[in-house]
Amino acid sequence: MAKFKDEFHKSLKGIDGEEYVDTFFYRPLGFILAKLSSLTPITPNGISFLVFLTGLLTTYFFSRGTPSKILLGGILLQIVNVLDCADGQLARLKNRGNQLGRLIDGLVDYLVFFGIYLGIAIGLSKSTGNHWYWLVAILAGLSNALHSALFDNYRQRFIAYTTGEVRKRQDEYDVFSKKYSTASNLFSRILIGLYLRYTEFQQIFEREVWQESKDFAQIYSQKNRLLVRLWSFIGSSFHIVLVLIMAILERIDLYLWLTATVMNIYALVLYIVQWNHDRIFYMKRRK
Repeated sequence: MAKFKDEFHKSLKGIDGEEYVDTFFYRPLGFILAKLSSLTPITPNGISFLVFLTGLLTTYFFSRGTPSKILLGGILLQIVNVLDCADGQLARLKNRGNQLGRLIDGLVDYLVFFGIYLGIAIGLSKSTGNHWYWLVAILAGLSNALHSALFDNYRQRFIAYTTGEVRKRQDEYDVFSKKYSTASNLFSRILIGLYLRYTEFQQIFEREVWQESKDFAQIYSQKNRLLVRLWSFIGSSFHIVLVLIMAILERIDLYLWLTATVMNIYALVLYIVQWNHDRIFYMKRRK
């Protein structure tokens, strides 16, 4: 058991940067699946393909619009998330992680969420006759994309700053920029191009990079651990749990409204708090 726990923790990107529901539910299940898959020829990209196929089936169930089918879609979405956790963990177990695989994983995640909102919009407009749900679904989908980008940005920054890899993201961006200019494969160019635009969007929310002392990582961790935890409440796994809860309550429409309103207000307030916190933190580091 001790060995299992040690291997599990090593498969994570960083405990403090994980969503609570990932740490205690999705990732342990994903790790078990990854351990079993490591005994087979299946590759991380193979699991990513399974994520995509299961995501399509989830979209179908949501599009039917009946409470029972929406509930099936909500349950299937939990399986999608476990599989999504497993592909990265399998890559680390097999030491087969690569930059292209990470891009494919990220693209599949966004396609799955696109399918969720597409399916919900079709299902609600069909079951209620109210086509305004298309607009609500679009707003909720865009909001979810923003939430995921914000959480991913501050999570990745927290991990980078507390592990001494401050320049890693910028270095990766530079590497992909060169690959984009030399890539001859159309699919690779599209994939890398999407990553570059996504990274540039995240940089809008960034402040200057600091790591001027040996104690920086420890200080940054102490000052930002709570904030990164608060950001996790708009992460993708939190959305997935919320979808299931609303499906059980037979109010999947309420999930759209919560995402497009309450969660946006939460994200805005938290961003203001984070911006002010960063300003004070960097000012103190200059002294």
